[in-house]
Amino acid sequence: MSSWEITFRSVDRDRAVFLPLLLEADESESVLRSYVNDGELLEIVANDQPVGVALLTSPEPATVEIKNIAIEGEYRGRGIGRAAIACLAARAKASGAGRLVVGTADSIRRRSRSTDPVVSVMRDASRASSTRIPNR
Repeated sequence: MSSWEITFRSVDRDRAVFLPLLLEADESESVLRSYVNDGELLEIVANDQPVGVALLTSPEPATVEIKNIAIEGEYRGRGIGRAAIACLAARAKASGAGRLVVGTADSIRRRSRSTDPVVSVMRDASRASSTRIPNR
């Protein structure tokens, strides 16, 4: 399927349930545990099926950072991650953010095929990239 209806569900339960999946996007469990309770954790839903999770923070005013994003293995390679990032960018813009920041672990950078102009992907979170959200 090439068309995905992406929605998000706010995670109000124990975030530890999502640690195994989030660890696929952050190679260090200790680093992940240091930020997993920060920001807003969203379950990614594609065509009414839970498929992943995204953790958003706001490191400075008018900025949204995708701190971590992971898609379940069986759903990878289908464009869901790209669609989710585009929806997260639209969501950030609607909330008044002017920048979307994405920092990824090296393993995610290697798998990323995103060509979306909204998102820039860097080698590691210590050198996170940011892109202004375009007015469309």
